[in-house]
Amino acid sequence: MAAKMIFTYLVICGSVLCLAGCQSGTPEINLKRELSDEILAEIKAEVPADLQISPDNRRIAFSQTAGKKQVMVVDGNKSRRFDQVAGLVFSPDSRRVMYGVQNGKKWSVILDGKIGQRYVSVAGLVFSPDSKQAVYIAENGGKEFMVINGRQGRSYQKVWPPVFSTNGRRIAYLARSGAKMSLVVNGVKSRNYDEIGMPVFSSDGKHIAVRVENGRKAYILKDGIKGKTYALTGNPVFSPDGQRLAYSVVDGIKEMVIINEKAGAPYDVIEKSSVIFSPDSNRLAYIAREGKKKLVVVDEKAGQPYNDIQKVSLVFSPDSRRLAYVAKQGKQWTAVLDNQDEKPFDSVQTPVFSPDSRQVAYAAEIERRMLIVADGKPGPKFDYVKPPVFSPDSSKLVYRAKKGNKLFIMSNGKKHKPYADIWPVIFSPDSLYLVYVASQGQKRRVIINGHEGPEYHDIIEGNVIFMDDGRICYAAAQAGAQSGYKIHYVVEKISLP
Repeated sequence: MAAKMIFTYLVICGSVLCLAGCQSGTPEINLKRELSDEILAEIKAEVPADLQISPDNRRIAFSQTAGKKQVMVVDGNKSRRFDQVAGLVFSPDSRRVMYGVQNGKKWSVILDGKIGQRYVSVAGLVFSPDSKQAVYIAENGGKEFMVINGRQGRSYQKVWPPVFSTNGRRIAYLARSGAKMSLVVNGVKSRNYDEIGMPVFSSDGKHIAVRVENGRKAYILKDGIKGKTYALTGNPVFSPDGQRLAYSVVDGIKEMVIINEKAGAPYDVIEKSSVIFSPDSNRLAYIAREGKKKLVVVDEKAGQPYNDIQKVSLVFSPDSRRLAYVAKQGKQWTAVLDNQDEKPFDSVQTPVFSPDSRQVAYAAEIERRMLIVADGKPGPKFDYVKPPVFSPDSSKLVYRAKKGNKLFIMSNGKKHKPYADIWPVIFSPDSLYLVYVASQGQKRRVIINGHEGPEYHDIIEGNVIFMDDGRICYAAAQAGAQSGYKIHYVVEKISLP
């Protein structure tokens, strides 16, 4: 295992004292950054394309060539040699690891350091959300089956990837035998059907629903109980509290939305996958078409008709009181907020509500230039903008913008220093710190409130996270003095001087 060396040093950023590359356009506040740097691994070549970092950033894994063989390196420890190693995944709690290995014509899975049975193929390696179940699909003798914690399930002609309940205690998957399909929930197989849609769990994991087709009839199965039959049904949608179930149906020449087996008003068409519940579960909205016009139905009340409505743009505010979507009238698009049309543009993206539900912002395009509209007020125009992000306390509105070949952050109307590339922003839970990764040339660094941290050859994408005690951590690669790279586990304690 590679030596774990720990270094601690201070980065103080501000208008008076500036160390370790703290230059920026307009830093928002003075900042003290205390970095603890621990080396996770040393790599003698380029950073591997399959390098994986655990969710807590404390563990590292990657494959290496060993002669004509391959090995998997986990936390600096090399596996035995195999013809091929692939598909490594860490569990959500970062404690477990699983990957596939091939010897000859057979594949096995190594789980928690122990090698499993040999199969013709393995695929879809995944852990349950609670990390207790390690699951993958295997094939032998022309049959597929689910392997859960090393135990082989029943064989089928084909099985689909599993769906877990949020708490990880229930697992469901589809299986095909000949021309028929069935649903398997925690190892219990349903009866056979002609076709079955992907299963959906309620948020508490207590209920499961699935779309079923048998002959010329379709219906929803909820907890194994058959609903009313229709010509066709859409996919089921649970309310956040799990107490209500909604789905669209085709009944004769009309379509409607069913809520807990009660039918809503009929329309010519119900837009697929447009049915949504409000966060408090009390309200429901969807997009319908009557003739050549589309409209939004909220709480069974039809709204204004438009030429078109973007179905993925339908969104409730966090407090469930407000609704926004994007609609087309003539050749232009507009955001519709609380049943009122905002200013039209050539294109409009999905509106974003602030956490307190009082503000709304969205990206729009006019004459090939893009801007952010916040509370009805258009901002400056740029070549391109990314969707806006609000801080948890709703006091800050931030987005990425591009002008020429440079990207920069706009924070409450103030422009940060431009870079060649900028990753999506994240806020600290208390909204004090705005964090993102930026690159200039061949180097990347973490930016906090406009202040630059140390340069690294690379920072592992998606792994900058806030810890429970308010610190941030991330994994970074730094070129060695001779050759190769060192992978660092970096922890930053941020404070105001």
